[in-house]
Amino acid sequence: MATIKDVARRAGVSPATVSRALANPSSESVTHHRVRRAAADLGYRPNRAAQRLIGGRTGLVAVLVADLANPFFAEVVKAIQSQARTLGNEVVVSDTDEQVGRELEALQSLASQVDGLILCAPRSEPADLEALQRAHPGLGIVLVNRELEGWTSVSVDMASAMERVVTNLVALGHRRIAYADGPAGSWAGARRREGLERAAAREGVEVLCLGAMPPTHDGGRQAADLVVASGATAVVAFDDLVGLGVVNRLRRHGIDVPGQVSVVGCDDIPLASVVDPALTTVAVPRAELGRSAMELLSGLLERVDEDRPRPLPRQLRLSADLVVRASTGLSPHRPASDHPSDTDSPATALGSIR
Repeated sequence: MATIKDVARRAGVSPATVSRALANPSSESVTHHRVRRAAADLGYRPNRAAQRLIGGRTGLVAVLVADLANPFFAEVVKAIQSQARTLGNEVVVSDTDEQVGRELEALQSLASQVDGLILCAPRSEPADLEALQRAHPGLGIVLVNRELEGWTSVSVDMASAMERVVTNLVALGHRRIAYADGPAGSWAGARRREGLERAAAREGVEVLCLGAMPPTHDGGRQAADLVVASGATAVVAFDDLVGLGVVNRLRRHGIDVPGQVSVVGCDDIPLASVVDPALTTVAVPRAELGRSAMELLSGLLERVDEDRPRPLPRQLRLSADLVVRASTGLSPHRPASDHPSDTDSPATALGSIR
């Protein structure tokens, strides 16, 4: 009876590569085609447990998320799990509760137990990640929503998305825009600020940063009081949970949304479209983020299995769309003569309506 080592010799690859190729029948890799042909010629039928033992692999991938209660991360993780199953892997999830210390503890604990790590919105210092990679050279690591030189990642171009948000608000007559930021040190938050500031300078409007807020509904409620004090007629929130908190608190103050203050969120979680008013937001391709992260990790592990040099880090950047809903409208300070006609609405011109 043929063994995995017989298939490896015939295909000219390592047993670990045989394991990965047979676990991923949909792969179009030339090497994987060669492995599957060799297995068919020898009549080899894989034993999953034996494959992993011989290949030195666990078949496990760990996903670290900042807050699993946030619908954004839940949907990313679901997509990672779905893609992992098609590649023959299982997923374990660790929630770091937005704390860098817990993130480092989880990294150090999981690194020796899994084949790869997918870090969603990580906050660890580059030096800590480099030390982890040196200690575990065979470990695949992919970053989600953070770009670091020398590391493979997939992220969303939030800077460009924020520019479109400002352009849309300016077309509605808003000249003073508040921004309720997310956690201090967030890479994604910095990209949002970058886009807002760039667009504000170009459009000649004011963007006021209200400071770091917890990326939660309660964080939005905190931000809303600052919005009122700022005199802004529009507020952009770090994410939809913050945006929904802002809307809730403003209405408690008796402030009409969008009649007096317009609110824009980010992520387009399912709740954003069913609240009243439905939240204008930036739609982030969460499922694509998850699938892409798992595909990038699989490519890294395949290189390691075949004893080939690590590929140059890939930094995949996805686009996001502005979705205009009922939480944004004309600035209350816009001159009546500047109001657009129904056939020339800035909302329809600069974003899709859902």
